[in-house]
Amino acid sequence: MKLIKRKSNNAFDKSTIDNISKKFHLYPEIIELLFMRNIDSEKKIAQYLHPTFNDLHDPFLLSDMDKVVEKVRCAIDENKKILVFGDYDVDGVSATAILIKYFNDKGVNAEHFMPNRYIDGYGLSCEAIDKIKNTYAPDLIITVDCGISCYQEVEYAKSLGIDVVVTDHHDIPDVLPNCLTLNAKLPNQAYPFHEICGTGMAFKLVQALEGIDYAKKYLPIVAIATIADIVPLQDENRAMVTLGLKDMKNAPKGILRLLSKLDIKHPQATDISYKLAPKLNASGRLGDADKSFELYMTEDDAKIDELISTILEMNSQRQELCNTVYDDCKKILESSALINQRVICLYSDTWDSGILGIVAARLCEEYYRPTFLFSDVDGLLTGSGRSIEGVNIHSCLKKTQDILESFGGHTMAAGLKLKVENFEQFKKNMETILQQDFSNETFIPQKTYDMDLDVNKITKDFVKQLDVLEPIGNENPRPRFSIKFARANATLMKQYPNHLTMNLNNISAVGFNFGKYKDLMNSINTKEAIVELQLDVYHGHESSKMFLKQVIADKKLVADKNKVLADYFSEILCNTSTSNMNDVIRYNENDLYDVLQNFDDVFGTLFVVNTLDTYNKFCSHPIIAKKVSSYNYKTIFEDKGHNAFVLNPTLKNNFRNFNNIIFLDPIINESYIATIKNQSKAKIFVPQNEVNLDIFAHNLSFERAICGIYYKGICKAIEKSPQLNGINELFEKVKQNVPNSNLMQMIFCIKIFNEIGVLNYSFKDLHLCIKENKNVHTNLENSHTYTNLRKIQEKNILEINR
Repeated sequence: MKLIKRKSNNAFDKSTIDNISKKFHLYPEIIELLFMRNIDSEKKIAQYLHPTFNDLHDPFLLSDMDKVVEKVRCAIDENKKILVFGDYDVDGVSATAILIKYFNDKGVNAEHFMPNRYIDGYGLSCEAIDKIKNTYAPDLIITVDCGISCYQEVEYAKSLGIDVVVTDHHDIPDVLPNCLTLNAKLPNQAYPFHEICGTGMAFKLVQALEGIDYAKKYLPIVAIATIADIVPLQDENRAMVTLGLKDMKNAPKGILRLLSKLDIKHPQATDISYKLAPKLNASGRLGDADKSFELYMTEDDAKIDELISTILEMNSQRQELCNTVYDDCKKILESSALINQRVICLYSDTWDSGILGIVAARLCEEYYRPTFLFSDVDGLLTGSGRSIEGVNIHSCLKKTQDILESFGGHTMAAGLKLKVENFEQFKKNMETILQQDFSNETFIPQKTYDMDLDVNKITKDFVKQLDVLEPIGNENPRPRFSIKFARANATLMKQYPNHLTMNLNNISAVGFNFGKYKDLMNSINTKEAIVELQLDVYHGHESSKMFLKQVIADKKLVADKNKVLADYFSEILCNTSTSNMNDVIRYNENDLYDVLQNFDDVFGTLFVVNTLDTYNKFCSHPIIAKKVSSYNYKTIFEDKGHNAFVLNPTLKNNFRNFNNIIFLDPIINESYIATIKNQSKAKIFVPQNEVNLDIFAHNLSFERAICGIYYKGICKAIEKSPQLNGINELFEKVKQNVPNSNLMQMIFCIKIFNEIGVLNYSFKDLHLCIKENKNVHTNLENSHTYTNLRKIQEKNILEINR
């Protein structure tokens, strides 16, 4: 994992920042954030903080706008039949709603059509045109949020006597439709901003037709769509969203009722993107975008309540479908070795195509690989792809388009279709493209942040002032800060143990899916965390809150030496039957340099140490330091195949995604290796020298009375729960019954009690299971572990006394 500080294109000095911060009554850090976003003058800052209608560009700067206005006015004057053809996502539905509202307002009986993704597919198609012709017989079709790639479809419509106007915002194809077209991305036009969404384009058309004083009533709808479609919240988009959110009280009645149902009183951009938009999108994803469209249009209270109930039910169904597909994918991926793969490609005939993009985005972020998911319907795969920073997924698809039925999209996301018999070839082609055209470093996960921040500067007032950056979204993200800290009071959420909460410097923090970081958070090691800050309001009380986005431990490890030794010693408890150890590569110290040299600098190698001395010796080793970006204690946090360095990894770690596992300390018990081999196909390297058991023996008591106390403590601990979540859970229970208990002593006692038969332990799915045998009576000396270690201790005592 790399933490990368965003670079600024602007040079600025402290005195300039301080002067401007005083003028605007903002913290210098916030002015610096604005400078980093190219808001680098007093005029730009004033415009950024307080957008007005003057920041909206002249719609007639768009190519063809004057001609489109003339055509629409003529159609209205001549009472021609107009049909608005929209996409089925929030952007397309919102754009359709604006134009239909406008035509209704003008007394024009315009119709609309939004394709069903399962029946009609995406965008304008000849089949959809036939359906429209037979049902509505329009004279003019106006597309919104689609159509720019539909040369043949437009020609087909024209052959049926239907005129077409295309309004769209997607990337420009090689061949444009031969009709009037509005798109801010068209080359050689005077329009100064290229990133307005489909709804923004519909708004510009209304603005051109009637002027801004009339069109501004549609800005709440524009704000919703602009946020939902994840276009850059810069320039005109920022102005339209800001003005629209301020006027949200004038949003359509159904939208206001849904916001109220979601308990959103004063909606901000994040409320739209995370709460409102997914609900509005759900209907289109499940094949009936008209439900969301009707919510924009109707004024009837009963109808609104019915629509909201249906939309929320659809959203719940959408969430269930997403979770099902995600769980299916995880099962496949967790049983696969991803180490040599740069792309994830999966398909199923049980997956719903409407939600694949959501799941692909989630997996892409989690595994940091371009991801394609497909739904198989009668041998035709319909899929969605998502990409990582630095990999233009659309360009990659172009290189294998000969086996695709269709594809479209942009840098980070794409939709595509291919025949099921071409799937393996597609997967192979994508793998080849990604391996040949991109360096391995491209696939190292990255988390960017804006600024290093002292935790002591995180005050309520500072967090409150961050709201001046609203509306937050694409290209105007919520700022991320890097903070450094040592111990934090972290606990797992009771009902959601995958998540954790913690308190740092009296600031509460939440880490979603950070449960495995709990022990690290509570350690005294220095950590660097990327966080977002937000004002939390509870029962009228305001406080600062942090949201964890990434945590990395400093490679300089501070840990209790005896605790580390106990973790190392716990290897003796591995009781998996020993597998064939002939293929384990044993090396001597003179060979180690050659062993370390022969591996990739990014992928595939896990370096394992077991003592603090070895950790400190090798964590800064020049070869290892070059190859490793993740230093871990017990838990391998980055386990998707990137090189890692770990002290005493538990057997619950994922070893599957490593090609090579290099132990830098000797192995105590070969069964430990066997357990790893059962999970991983990695080449395993171990030192030839044996473990020096002296380092353990002097920490142990061999007194029968002491061992008896531990026996009682262990039996008491397993009385109600013979299956435990590992050694540490057992130790926590034993500590309640054995004062001043010692982890290594407990491990030692479990081992010898097992050998003499008074206890039996085993590991089931890596859970520790212990059973007491009450009828067995024997001596401790019958344990070879007891006798061997006692001899070592006695020998050491004799040597000391000499």
